Amino acid sequence: MGYSLPWYKAGTSVNQFSAGDWHTCFTASDRNAKCNGDHNDGQLGLGSATQLGDDKGEMGDYFRWIDLGTSASAWFVTTGLCHSCFVATTFGVKCW
Repeated sequence: MGYSLPWYKAGTSVNQFSAGDWHTCFTASDRNAKCNGDHNDGQLGLGSATQLGDDKGEMGDYFRWIDLGTSASAWFVTTGLCHSCFVATTFGVKCW
């Protein structure tokens, strides 16, 4: 495997990355955040239950930025079985 695996297409420069059981999230170098994968329990933070990344046109630039609030910038992300948590540059935490 190794060199034969395709690269994860983030659509931006990745700062920090976390893989949950069925989803992944990352913070970008501009302090925005994206998640993709299973979304049955809302772990992508997008307000719906639609899975992202399993169909054409859903990776990279095509999946949406997470709305962390007007003054929030993502500094760190951690993921688990059915949840995601982001730490903001102001050290506030948001989990879903």
